[in-house]
Amino acid sequence: TILVLLCIYIINCNSFLNNNKLNIFNNRIVKNISINNRLKLYAVKPVEITVPLGEGYQDLICPFKPLYQKSEFVVVTYDVPFSLNVDKPVRGEVPAPVVTKDGTNGEKVGDLLRATTCWSQGFSAAGATSDIAMFAGNVRWRKSVFDTTGAPWEQVVEALISNTEERSKTVTLIFERQIEES
Repeated sequence: TILVLLCIYIINCNSFLNNNKLNIFNNRIVKNISINNRLKLYAVKPVEITVPLGEGYQDLICPFKPLYQKSEFVVVTYDVPFSLNVDKPVRGEVPAPVVTKDGTNGEKVGDLLRATTCWSQGFSAAGATSDIAMFAGNVRWRKSVFDTTGAPWEQVVEALISNTEERSKTVTLIFERQIEES
């Protein structure tokens, strides 16, 4: 069963270490799903995927709830610039971009692009320290993981193209592949 997800969430180290934010992430998954499918989804345990962020960054462990009854996650790393053949999700059918052509590093036609590393501007501090940093003009690029599941297509594209040669040497992509029952 494919689940329809309605909003986006930028995943970074702090969001997965904070249970409240993790609950927000999990709760948004079930917003517009039938009761029967909600019960099935709640029964699904999240799979913890190690996401390599690349040079100078510690790997990140991200939980993903599988969207298929039987699936596997494939983590792919490309040098930047990179090529990826995905199409926007078909509303009501799939909740994430779908691979349209096999890639050179392991993604296959039909895989769902569940997440990508991305870059955004922000502060390296929190609380009062971030307020001081904001007034001091200490805004810098930060690398994080963008959950494409249920995200608007334009934001998925923005996240993918934020991986530029000026910011990083690599991009990491997380795909979910349905396993056919035999």
